[in-house]
Amino acid sequence: MRFALGGLPDALVGVRLLHVTDLHLRGTWPHGLDDLVKKVKSDPPDLILYGGDQAHNMHHLKPSLPHIERLVKALPSKCGAVAVLGNHDGDLLGPMLEEWGVKMIGHQRLDVSVNGATIELIGYPGPERADIEEEMGRHWPAKRSGIPRIVVSHYPDLIHFAHKMDPDLYLAGHTHGGQICLPGGFPILRHDSLTRKYCRGVHNYENICLLVDRGVGFSSMLQMRAWCPSEVIEVRLERLAAS
Repeated sequence: MRFALGGLPDALVGVRLLHVTDLHLRGTWPHGLDDLVKKVKSDPPDLILYGGDQAHNMHHLKPSLPHIERLVKALPSKCGAVAVLGNHDGDLLGPMLEEWGVKMIGHQRLDVSVNGATIELIGYPGPERADIEEEMGRHWPAKRSGIPRIVVSHYPDLIHFAHKMDPDLYLAGHTHGGQICLPGGFPILRHDSLTRKYCRGVHNYENICLLVDRGVGFSSMLQMRAWCPSEVIEVRLERLAAS
């Protein structure tokens, strides 16, 4: 996905952000991840953003931990990796991700230096929707000129809390794009309070660019998808042409 911003500094033109979400790793290593690792190693992005639900069973994390560790250590990036938690992760996964070199940003603001310029990341809290506070949008300073502000959230519908932040981009997962869809991609389930059209893809949601990623794994014991393939999304920053 190409994402154009007005006033983007020269140093950030062409910067690549890899959004990886909803892995739902269990007790075995999915062989499809080998292709992802190979592709990312061949051309590492500038930054990796993990969108939550790295694990599947927060009450029994142990089987998934070796595979989560293997993946986050295998995926290279030029300027590091950050993550938020999802509803399947539980709070205990965060410290482990930190040990493996992934910066947790739940309910935090982080400036990341890329090519000598700055990208601002705001992580929405998890694993529960209710962890977010009504006043969260007032915790941060005003958006700065020439510094992209990106919200990383597991839940699309928490975008309602983002307006006071004035983000350039809001990244989410959780819905799996429906996972089991009707022909044409119409989602039967969405796991979110936004309407079905916001279940996946890129949208202008009340003047915020919302990107909802279908994710990689499976949210139920039924490990299959129908008319809704897995995805990992790369966001490439570009400068908006002057009108």
